[in-house]
Amino acid sequence: MKNFTLFLGALALFLTGCASPTERDQQAIVGSWRIIRAEIDGELFRNAMDDIERGAREGKFLRVQFFENGTVKAEGGSASDPWGTYTLDAEKDPKWLTVTTKKGDKEEQKLSLYHLEGDLLRVAVLKQSTIRPPKLSGKDIMTMTLQREKP
Repeated sequence: MKNFTLFLGALALFLTGCASPTERDQQAIVGSWRIIRAEIDGELFRNAMDDIERGAREGKFLRVQFFENGTVKAEGGSASDPWGTYTLDAEKDPKWLTVTTKKGDKEEQKLSLYHLEGDLLRVAVLKQSTIRPPKLSGKDIMTMTLQREKP
């Protein structure tokens, strides 16, 4: 019985190690994330930071929730429908995050990049564009840093 238990433990470790980078990130991103910093053109985005700080003082955080089933919800923002879906591709360098939302009858895709390390998530999008940014920070790129909320 002891050997069987050890075998099951070793098998679980092996199978966990076999998960693809995308599967590992898919598991790691699940949860509630609070926006703590915003940059534009590689510089601090003061207007957005004022909103973030004001919201924090009032206990109203701009947050994003990622769910295991591939849905995402944005809270505290101006979106009329805060729900959408997301996909990750950790095989790309830099890694890709695609969020699909609905505006009326029309679907919109937000093509972005991400970097996930522990309890910090950085997401980059191009200003006013329908293409994915080439890197996480720089000219015409808006980068948000999110921190995982503790349960």
